Amino acid sequence: VILNCLNQPLAEDNAMSRMVNTVFASFNQMQRDITSEKVTMTMEAKANLGYFPALAPFGYMNIKNPNQAVEKAGQKIIVKDPERAPLLKKAFELYSTGNFNVFDITDVMYEKGLKTKNGKKLSYSRMYEILRNRFYVGEVHWGKVHLKEGKHECLIEKDLFDRVQRLLNTKGLQSCRRRKYQWLLSGFLTCYKHGCKYTAEWHLKKKLAYYHCTNRNGCGKYT
Repeated sequence: VILNCLNQPLAEDNAMSRMVNTVFASFNQMQRDITSEKVTMTMEAKANLGYFPALAPFGYMNIKNPNQAVEKAGQKIIVKDPERAPLLKKAFELYSTGNFNVFDITDVMYEKGLKTKNGKKLSYSRMYEILRNRFYVGEVHWGKVHLKEGKHECLIEKDLFDRVQRLLNTKGLQSCRRRKYQWLLSGFLTCYKHGCKYTAEWHLKKKLAYYHCTNRNGCGKYT
C-alpha cells in the first residue's frame, strides 16, 4: 500500500518515512483507544447507579426522565413499552405452564400482536434470549457490573422467571420436534445390514428425496 497525503509534502519511499507514518498511525490509534475507554467507564458508572446504559431491551423503551432534578446518569431512563410489555409477560406465563416450547410461544404471541418495530415476527433465537434475560426481573448486568436491583421497573415476578429458567434448563423436555420436511417413513425404516434407522434428505439439484442408512460408513443404499 502506498500512502499519499493531499495537504502535506509527499514523503519519500524509504525506511525513515515509513517509520514516521507508523508513529502517526500509533498515536491516532491511541486516541481512539482513549475515547473507547472513556465511553466504557461512563457506561459502567451509569450501570453502577442502577441505570441500563444502552438501548432498552425488547418490551421497554428509552425516554427522557420527566424529573429534571435527578442526577446526570438518570436523565435518560428505561420504562415499559405499553404495547409489548403485557404481551411479553403473557409469553413468560404461557411458557411456565410447560405446555409450550420456544417455537410455539413465538408463533402464539405473534398472532396476539407481539411484533418487531418492522411488524415482523420475532426470531426463535431472540425469543429464547428474552426468556433468559434477567433484565425483566429488575436486574442490571453490564460488563463487570451486576446489580440485583436496577432503577427500571421489573416486567415479571422473580418466581415466574425462576419457573421459566427451570424449564429451559431441563434438557429435552421443552425441545422442539419441528422439522423443515416431514418424512412419512421416518422412524420406521431400518437398514438390514447395520440395523440403523434410515434418515431422509432432499437433493435440491436433482429435485429428489432419498432415504439412506445413518451408519457412519454408510451402506451404499439410497432409496
